[in-house]
Amino acid sequence: MSAPAVDPLAWTRADFPLLQRQLDNHPITHLDSASTSPKPQCVIDAVTRCYRDMTANVHRGVHGLSEEATDAFERARQEIASFIHASPSEIVFTRNTTESINLVAHGLRLQPEDEVVLTAIEHHSNFMPWMSGRWTATSWRSQATSCSVLQAWACCTANATGWRHWASIKSEAAW
Repeated sequence: MSAPAVDPLAWTRADFPLLQRQLDNHPITHLDSASTSPKPQCVIDAVTRCYRDMTANVHRGVHGLSEEATDAFERARQEIASFIHASPSEIVFTRNTTESINLVAHGLRLQPEDEVVLTAIEHHSNFMPWMSGRWTATSWRSQATSCSVLQAWACCTANATGWRHWASIKSEAAW
């Protein structure tokens, strides 16, 4: 008789209340994190604390609640910068991935001859900004036309299908 299967992610799963639930007698496995991801309890608690204790506009007021909210916001910026070894001035908060990718796409000031390389399974929010026609967008599997590729984007796991693309990315990354 074999030992029962052990969930190698049980320690992580425990942090996410949503992942404690079951649907049709199966644990939830959440793949659609590009649009809405499960939140760990510490994030739920922090958001609740902000709404409960310091609902105020950040960088907009001179009253106590606004100053508390601004201080918390800037502490988060500093902590993220420290975590990724960046300067706080390099950290930009956006509402979502789509907004972030659009800021990058339009902020780079690419020229029509510049090339952006994408995989065929990119999420719509990553695919569309690069396909605007203002510069060359190439599928990952097609040959890059020059050595002047400025951006290469690669989705490692498709959120809609769960298909893992990592092996083919690693094998083709040498071009």
